[in-house]
Amino acid sequence: MTPDPSDLNGKTLAVLVFELGDEDEDKGAIFFGIARYDGEQLVLDRGRDRPPFVVRDEWLSRIKPVPEDTDDIFEGAQYFLPLTIEPLPPGVDPSEEGYEETGLKWPSAKDAEGANAD
Repeated sequence: MTPDPSDLNGKTLAVLVFELGDEDEDKGAIFFGIARYDGEQLVLDRGRDRPPFVVRDEWLSRIKPVPEDTDDIFEGAQYFLPLTIEPLPPGVDPSEEGYEETGLKWPSAKDAEGANAD
């Protein structure tokens, strides 16, 4: 069932991104923020230092409530949106091939080490 974007407005949202690669191991990252709906477009508001992430209308049906037993993974988010990405083919210029800039920056290994330092 596709959620009404106006019902998501102001709720915490996690975008769970899996990178499908050539390796045996897939990689993942989670981006957190507040869902904002202006009557036309749903975005993930990630704070003033980060650009909003536009949630396409065709992705709305993927948004689900976070299962209760996954609070440690989703850090208290109320909803999550799973997405998959693939590496760009060699030699492709994203600006010339119709790819969209998402504003999401894949965390580096250094970022992950800092997050696990607690």
